[in-house]
Amino acid sequence: MSLQKISLSLAFIESRPEVAARLLEQHNPEEIATFIEEIPHTYTIPLLKYALPSRSARWLAALSVENSTGLLSRLPVTQCVANLRFFSKTQRKNILQKMPTGMQVSCKLLLSYSEDMVGAWMSPYVLTIPHDVTGVEALNYIKSENNPPSGIAYVIDRNRQLQGQILITQLLATDSNIPVDSLMTPSPRPLNSRSLVRQALERSEWGRHEALPVVNKSQQLIGVLRHLDLRRSNRESTSAALNRPNFASSSPPFTGLIRVYMHSLNTLGQILKNCIKTDLRS
Repeated sequence: MSLQKISLSLAFIESRPEVAARLLEQHNPEEIATFIEEIPHTYTIPLLKYALPSRSARWLAALSVENSTGLLSRLPVTQCVANLRFFSKTQRKNILQKMPTGMQVSCKLLLSYSEDMVGAWMSPYVLTIPHDVTGVEALNYIKSENNPPSGIAYVIDRNRQLQGQILITQLLATDSNIPVDSLMTPSPRPLNSRSLVRQALERSEWGRHEALPVVNKSQQLIGVLRHLDLRRSNRESTSAALNRPNFASSSPPFTGLIRVYMHSLNTLGQILKNCIKTDLRS
């Protein structure tokens, strides 16, 4: 890219970062990665803040580990984690190792879930469309997805707040110039990633939906939980419970410790008794 074009692009990014991010999202990720490498970080960070994580993560993944780490480390922690969810485990590990300690610890905390939490079973690969695009632009987002799309796309704003959902078949059958936010319908009530799996099982929405959106504590969309994975988590937890030792049928908890403790007292008492006899004889 010529210096003149780069200068014009930088001026546009500086004045309209949200619009610039939306335009770049619809181009080849490798081309955007090359462009990012040619511009200062001060211009890239606003783009990353406004871009959908599913897109910006692909830009960053095409960079070197050093460059992607440097950019991610300059983002707010939640935004950084939103991008890291789309990296492979190996890429994520390499990036985290090179991050400043404080940022690394914060990211690891947000990325980790215990097995009884919804976040441990959700998938980050959820089809998202920005609310500020037209039908034809939305279809371009869908076509460029790496993963085969499901029948539903979730509509989010630039702060990743869930706005609604839309059927892909509806997009295909509608006038391409109609704004997406006028086509969307309310999405099912989302699950919190830190909520317990057993609580998710009780949700009435499963009778009408095969998957439910998952949000973080800031109500930002971070993934989707399929009913199939929820049932699998329930089977595995049930199996683990059945395989645990049944203490009720054997010794009560701490029986072994009490037995050792009593034996030690008896031994100590016998030693003291012998010592007293010796003293009396002398």
